Amino acid sequence: MIILEFNFDDNIEFNHNGKLYKLRRRNFNKVLNLISKSILYKGVDYNGYTTIHNSVFNSGYTGYQAYLDYLVKYEYIKRDYYEVGVRPYGYRFTEFFKSQIEVNRIIYRTKPRTTQKRIQKFNEDVCIKEHINDRLIEDFMDASKSVVYYPRKKQIEKTKDEWGRYFDIKKWLSNNIKLHKWKKEYLIYKWSKNRLYTNFTFLSSHIRANNILLNNEKIVEFDIRSSFPLMLALYCLDVSPDLIYDYDFESYCSSILTGQFYSKLTQGLNNIRNITKGNHESDISNRFLSKNEAKILFQMYVNGNSKKTHYLNGLRTDINRYMEIYYPQIHLLLLNLKESGEKPFTVLAKIESQIIFDIVEELYLEYDDIRILTCHDAIYVPASFESETDIIWNKHMDRLKSRLPSEISDANNSPADINGVECGDEYLEIEEWDYEG
Repeated sequence: MIILEFNFDDNIEFNHNGKLYKLRRRNFNKVLNLISKSILYKGVDYNGYTTIHNSVFNSGYTGYQAYLDYLVKYEYIKRDYYEVGVRPYGYRFTEFFKSQIEVNRIIYRTKPRTTQKRIQKFNEDVCIKEHINDRLIEDFMDASKSVVYYPRKKQIEKTKDEWGRYFDIKKWLSNNIKLHKWKKEYLIYKWSKNRLYTNFTFLSSHIRANNILLNNEKIVEFDIRSSFPLMLALYCLDVSPDLIYDYDFESYCSSILTGQFYSKLTQGLNNIRNITKGNHESDISNRFLSKNEAKILFQMYVNGNSKKTHYLNGLRTDINRYMEIYYPQIHLLLLNLKESGEKPFTVLAKIESQIIFDIVEELYLEYDDIRILTCHDAIYVPASFESETDIIWNKHMDRLKSRLPSEISDANNSPADINGVECGDEYLEIEEWDYEG
């Protein structure tokens, strides 16, 4: 159980329905925790609202209405529409909340007999050698000793949604909670679906960069841009080598190498949907998709429906149609993979992990004193090893690049074109998907 303590004053006087109340800090915390947890577990709609039934508030605190009205009146939260018997109110936090509120303390209460350390032992199903896994555990434990956490420091970068419509508190709350748990030594190191999951991978990229040290140094990131589109291309080449001569496949690979894949996807999806309205607050069926929403739709194309962005689940036909029109051979191969009973996520994650851990292995062999953390499609090293890592990383990226056909000349394509900064934030965690066979 997690309890967030916010920095509200105590005994705030507030006139509610003709009666003067003294609002207590502990009750503000009850109401705000109910809203926060609903956002964390249910996600939000396309305007950032999470619907919460009155019975949920009643279960936490029967006198909640005065507190909700105070928070709405003074614009700490916004409340949208209500339909009798159809829809409860939706709630979202505001920019004013962001500027005023801090988390003073986080209380994390585990269930009885809950172990603080879940360090998975090596097994032969993972895609690395045992001694490499042992080194990674050692480096993870080293990082765990130097987690930097400031409860009063507002790390709220990257919390606006892409259209700038609302403050996405879910990221901020999630990062605060996960960083706090790591600081309190609730450790996670486990393998699932060919991926390594640790406390580190559950953080957003800007939180990793600002709060995690290796060898008491700032860390430097090396990661693969548009990782899963790239992994899908590599998978297609593995099962159908002649695809290298297909013009549409060449166009697909070129968009990855130039970093234009998601921009073209966004434009293509909006063209298919033939949307002419630009109203960002209107219904999803009547407005343009953002680039981030296009990314999520590609995730759905590979992984299945999303549990946290459920408002996009109805648009999966658009991404299927896009891929079928623009990249028919890729679409056919992915359909065949699903029909075979294998999960595309598992297959593509295995390819991605193999690439990353081949690089990790070479770095460990070359440098006995290097420390490394991984995050799916990325590695992080101490700043003092940046130049050494850059050489090995680019060698492996060049090798990947050489496998792909491209419409562009080599002169216009640098070795780092498939490097990027999309780790972690690009793909939702494994528990957030309904996978399809």
